[in-house]
Amino acid sequence: MTKRKPEVTVQVPNVDRGRPLRESLDTVSVANRVTREVGAQERRRGLKSWPEGTGPTVHPIAPLAGWVNADASELRDIWRAEADTLEANQAVTWWDLLLKEVLEVAAEDPSLENQDLDTELTQVAVVCVSWLKDRAKRRAAAGTPEPERRARTSGDQE
Repeated sequence: MTKRKPEVTVQVPNVDRGRPLRESLDTVSVANRVTREVGAQERRRGLKSWPEGTGPTVHPIAPLAGWVNADASELRDIWRAEADTLEANQAVTWWDLLLKEVLEVAAEDPSLENQDLDTELTQVAVVCVSWLKDRAKRRAAAGTPEPERRARTSGDQE
C-alpha cells in the first residue's frame, strides 16, 4: 500500500473569489505601484493636510468656466499653473490637486505604448490615497470614528 501525499491548498489572501488569479495579481501589482509612489512622495514632502475643497455648495470647475472651448492640453496647463500657485500660497485643496492630476490624464495620448498615461493615472490614485490618509489622520486626531463601510457592488447606484 502506497501512501498518498496530502493535497495542499494554497490560500492567497485578499484575492477575490471567482476571479482569475492573473487578474488579482495585476490588481496587486497596480496597488503596489501606487503604494510605492505614495511612500516616495511622503518621504519627499511629508504627509500633507489640505482642506477638502468639496461639498454641496462648492462649484468644483468654476475656475475653468472661461475655458470651455480649450483642449485638454490647454486646460492641463492652465490648471497646473493655478494649482501650483494655490499650493505655493497654502490655499490649495485636495480637490484642486485631484483636478490637476485628472486634467493631466486627459491631455495624454491614449496609446498603450504611452507610459506617461500610466504615470499620470498612478498620480491620480496617489492623490486619492493621500487624501484618504489625511482624512483618517484628521479623524483620529479629532477622535471621530471611521465611518461605517458598506459593501458595494458594480450594480449599486448612487
